[in-house]
Amino acid sequence: MPKLTLTIPAPQVGINQTYKATAVYGPNGKPKGRLYTATEAKQYKESIGYYVNNAVALQGVEFVDKTPTHITMTLYYPNLRRDLDSFAKLVTDSICAGIGVNDRYVFSLSMMKMIVRGLSEAYLEIEIIQREETVNDYEKRHCETVR
Repeated sequence: MPKLTLTIPAPQVGINQTYKATAVYGPNGKPKGRLYTATEAKQYKESIGYYVNNAVALQGVEFVDKTPTHITMTLYYPNLRRDLDSFAKLVTDSICAGIGVNDRYVFSLSMMKMIVRGLSEAYLEIEIIQREETVNDYEKRHCETVR
């Protein structure tokens, strides 16, 4: 069962600064919205992906794409100013890029925020686990068919 535990810096941008929208006009003159990732978020994703990839190599862990993946995140922050969920997508995408797994195979995500007064910089403790089962096995155990 592949398992990786590591500590990474928390993103300095929240969800409102991570994704930006622009108005693009189609041939019929009607606006179509486009969503893109801001430069700061791209840089964070790239650096965390690289960091996670190195941790995978150092710890000798091998993750398999298309396998149910479970991520636990604990955010250590000096105050209550940040929402717990505002960074989840960016961090999950960054982690998945680093382990080579498409984020659609993250089947569980657990998050917790700890306030540490006097802390100079926010950080995250991450644990990533893949059980030795296929998506089909997981579906048989956890999914129901609606009739």
